[in-house]
This record gives sequence, C-alpha cells and structure tokens, in this order.
Amino acid sequence: MSLAWDTVTSAVYYSLYIGTASGAYDPMPLATVTEVAYTATGLVNDTTYYFAVKAHNAADVSEYSNEASATPRAPNSSTPSTPDSDSDSGRSTIQVVDGNGGSLVSNAYIVRSSANAGRRQAAVELTEEQAARAIDKLRALGSDFAKMLIPDEDNGDVELVVTFPKASVDLLSESKIRMEISATRARVVIPDATLEGGTDGLRFRIEPAREKDLESIESLATTDPLVLEAARGGTVETVGRPMTIGSNATGGGYEAILPLTGAPLNDEQLKRVAVFALYDDGTKELARGSIVPYDGEDRLGIRFPGSAGKTGTFTVVHWMNPEHQAFLFGYADGTFAPDRNVTRAEVAAMLVRVFDRDEDAAPGDFPDVGDAHWAKEYIDRASGMSLMIGYPDGSFKPDAMITRAEMASAISPLLPGATGASAGFADIDGSWAKAVIEQANAAGIVYGYEDGTFRPNSTLTRAEAVTMIDRLLGRGPLIGLPQQWPDVTQAHWAYGYIQEASMDHSYEKQQDGTEKFIPVP
Repeated sequence: MSLAWDTVTSAVYYSLYIGTASGAYDPMPLATVTEVAYTATGLVNDTTYYFAVKAHNAADVSEYSNEASATPRAPNSSTPSTPDSDSDSGRSTIQVVDGNGGSLVSNAYIVRSSANAGRRQAAVELTEEQAARAIDKLRALGSDFAKMLIPDEDNGDVELVVTFPKASVDLLSESKIRMEISATRARVVIPDATLEGGTDGLRFRIEPAREKDLESIESLATTDPLVLEAARGGTVETVGRPMTIGSNATGGGYEAILPLTGAPLNDEQLKRVAVFALYDDGTKELARGSIVPYDGEDRLGIRFPGSAGKTGTFTVVHWMNPEHQAFLFGYADGTFAPDRNVTRAEVAAMLVRVFDRDEDAAPGDFPDVGDAHWAKEYIDRASGMSLMIGYPDGSFKPDAMITRAEMASAISPLLPGATGASAGFADIDGSWAKAVIEQANAAGIVYGYEDGTFRPNSTLTRAEAVTMIDRLLGRGPLIGLPQQWPDVTQAHWAYGYIQEASMDHSYEKQQDGTEKFIPVP
C-alpha cells in the first residue's frame, strides 16, 4: 500500500504510525523515513488501517498529522497476475528452531517486497497456528526458547518488520517462551515477561542505518559527552553498521545483540566496547553490555538492553587508550638526575618535541650554535616558533643553565588563558620577566616556594622543567607504572610527572586528573 504526505518545512525525517482503530496508533513507528512517501507491506486484507505522520528535526517533533485510513483488498482471483521481481513475491516461510539445540520446531511467513526509497523490505509473521506448533515441539524437547532464523538477503540491507499477532503472543506468554529474532545485522531476544499482559499484537522493526545517514549518526555517537566521558581521552571509532530497532511492547524490554564486524579486537580492546543508544524521544544511553558469540562463524557480538515502546538507533563504539610520547630521557648510567640543572639547549629540545607551532619568525643565526651542535635543529625550531630567543649580543648560550624566569618566558606563548590571580611573589618586582611569571602562575603552570618567593634568577632543575611542561600539556602525573629510575622514588615531589615524561605509554585519564598507566597487551 503506497502512502504519501506533504513536505514539512525544516523537517529532517518523518515517523509513520499505524493502528487498527482511529486515533489509536502503535507506539512504535511503522517506519522512519526522510522522504514523503512510503510503501507499507505485510498488511492483512479487508482490515482497515489508520495512518498518521510526525515530522522531526534536531530540535523538535511535531504532533500527529491529519489521519488517513485505507483497507487493502485481495486482488480479483479471475484476474491473472504476473510475477514481477520488483514487486511482492508472495509469502514464503522461514525456519523457527529450538534456540538451545537448533531443531526445527515451526515456520513463520515472510513477505519480501520491492524497494522503498532504496531499501527493500521483509515482513515476517508468526501466526497462531505456527506459534502453537512451535510450543508443542519445544515442550517435547524440554525447551522454552525459540529462534526465528531470518536468512541473509540483499546483503542484510533490508528493513525487517516482525509481527506476532495477539493470539500468538497469548500462546507464547502462557507457555513462558522466550523468542529470538536472528537476522544478519542484528539479533533481538524477547523475554517471556515482555509478552505478558499485551493487549495488542507485538511488532519489532530492525533496520540498518541508511548510507546517506551514516556520517551524521557516527559523528554523533563518537562525540557525545556520554561516550567521551567513558573514553577518558581515548580516540573513539564506530564498529559495524548502526542499527535502528523499535518495538510497540508495553511490558518489559528486550535485549539486542549487534555483531562486532571489522578488525578483530583482542581481550583488552573488548573491554572498551559499548553501544550508544539514541531514542526517538531524545533520550540517550551508553550501554557497556556483554561480549557474546554472534553466530556459527566465530563472530562476536555485544549484548545490551533496549527500552520497550521506543525506537532507538544503536551504534557500537570502541575507544583506544590515548598514548603519550616521552620528551625527556635518562642518562647512560641509568639515572634520571632530577635535581640536575637543565640547559637552554635541553629545554629547546623538550619544547620542540611536544609542541607543534607555526614558525612565525626566521630561525636565529646564533654564532655559538654551529652545525655540529647536537641541538641545532631544536634551537632553530624553538627560535622560529618564537619560544626562545637569543641575548642582545646575538648569542644563544645553548649550554648555559636556564633560569626559572627564562623558562617562564619560553612557555608564555603556549599558555592557556589565565584561570586565576597570580600569587604575588615577593621577589619578582623589577624582574624583566614579572609579567610572564605572573601569567604562568595564574594559569597553574609554575609555582613558587613555601617562603613566598619565585626565585626568578635561580637555575631550573630537570624535575622542575618536566613538571612545568607536563602541566602545560595537561599530562600526568602518571600512576600505576613501575618505578623507572633508581634515583626517582615515589617519595620525590615530581615522581608522577617524571614517570609521565620519560617513557612512551598508553593511559586512561582519571577523574582527579591523574593518568592511569595501561600496559600494552
């Protein structure tokens, strides 16, 4: 039956609702489409159906449209019909098996129909007679679990609607039968509690996301705050095809299982898989679910709960632990020497290793930094990025110990906006670097000493340099990593920052801002 309606200005998509009484529609849409036309299939002849449409955009949903009704009629038997590959091919059957052992217990009707706006349809119905047959055979097998096997057609890119008439629902409910819809792209497990107390038939719709909608669906799933909070700074990607699943169930919910397609995930990676659910009422959930076998091909799936009476789009997401690279290393004797002073060349190397900033100035032509100097490339980059400049006499003094004031000046172009007032150090009045010291302190990057001084002309230690750069990067301190240096124990004030900066590692950001070390599988 072909349906059409008027375009609504600003609408992004439409939900089509159906019922068998005027004004009383199933809570689950018959279909969700972006076009203003739809071909309904699987309808019972001589039954009057009532239809209404809701228009949706990102911000709102309309009320029901004006109602339309129609009554499908059987074709005149005296008029011969010619099969058409693009039209209804007639009712065939699929298998219903024992969900525990796989024995055939019944069949269900399936009607495949022509493409509807580029998507073929399949309507499955388990009649009262077929349900009774299944129940009898399941009892003989000592089983309470039936499974509908929907064969792979059209590469699974089909809008699937599975209907259980009220008489079938009553029989299944009375016999406490669990039912599973097992399709190529999704499986839906319906507990007997969901079948109890239903006043109408039960219907499920399972549909892969359309190609033209994939980019927006996946972008939403990978950037939603629920997902980003779970990923803790990790890179998020989608797994497999997002699926739309809905039901008109008014009792309990159901469970869905989606296959984990694509690159195989190891045991550690499977701990970082979840399902992002966006329901038609605007509510969102992130279900961690459980990893289960999906089919006989050794594929895995993720099993998660779905809400009854809603239509949701479900996207499997996987996040990878972020990684940090080291920017300061130890010495040949195996020590780190945290209290050793750091040179201007060493600081230039640290900054260039971790900050990628446009070079807005020509590299300085420093007479004391020859081509053979180990840090020449770093110094050229640091001066080109306007992080470190030379002295009035044109020199850079690469091997001179850098002062705390010079370090504050070097990082000042990289500072975030100030987040508070400066501490007001007692010893920086008259210092050439007073402004940048106060800016770096207000941003939470550099601190003074317990006596209220900053000591701008004191030389900087390796531990102090590492801590400043870590804070500037929003990194660390790192916890959970075995002690890396014999001369940097957990009692050292910069222990976590030194651990963070001196080795490549994967991590998970914690609520308190620390980073938990994640070993590579």
